[in-house]
Amino acid sequence: MFSNQTIPQGFWGLILSAMIWMPGISLAQENKEDNTPSPRVLAKGVETIVAPQILQSERRAMENIYALEFAYKQPRFLLVQVPGDNGKIQMKRIWYLAYRVTNRTSKPVLFIPEFTLVSMDTKHVYQDKVMPVALAAIAQREDPNRKWENSANIVDLIPPTPERGPDVSTYGIATWEEVDPKTDYFRILVHGLSNGFKIVTDENGQRQTQRKTLQLNFWRPGDELFEKEEEILPGTFQWIYRAW
Repeated sequence: MFSNQTIPQGFWGLILSAMIWMPGISLAQENKEDNTPSPRVLAKGVETIVAPQILQSERRAMENIYALEFAYKQPRFLLVQVPGDNGKIQMKRIWYLAYRVTNRTSKPVLFIPEFTLVSMDTKHVYQDKVMPVALAAIAQREDPNRKWENSANIVDLIPPTPERGPDVSTYGIATWEEVDPKTDYFRILVHGLSNGFKIVTDENGQRQTQRKTLQLNFWRPGDELFEKEEEILPGTFQWIYRAW
């Protein structure tokens, strides 16, 4: 133990400094250990954002109509090992659409999505198929640090995003299998983004219910034998009404 005569000059100052700084160092180390990787921030232009469009005529016909904001990346595909109908593992080319949904209204909105891919060349229609194995592989490719949902798990109330502050977006992936490689022109129909609907009379005099749907149009001028996702070109999008 030091006596008054043997304590070096400035010793107590060093002790005090250590007592002040050590908690900060410990806290910094603790925070560093607790930090988890953040989701990727997409560069401008990587995703296409579709604003929630509501016309005055729609508002007059349906006072409580709403529409969600939908943002998506270009459709892509990935070779994934998935279990076949016979239980055996097969390598399949899975087409997918990575997207996010944001609620710009003032109240929570129930989101029950349905994604339909339509080949304009072959006239084949493909419904989004829930494939947990494929979802895991695609999520690893797109962003393993983000929570991605399939079309079944994503069904929920989407909370509103405040006018000021970070987006409260929900992220999902729609998947299709066995899409005909001859497909050059295709559409993706997104249902569930709006509660808008209307009743029309068809050419046969039958009343028909149509719901508001987002239609995404794409062109893929590729080779059916050597499929490349880079060949999928950005297209147009439009809000339409389609038979339920």
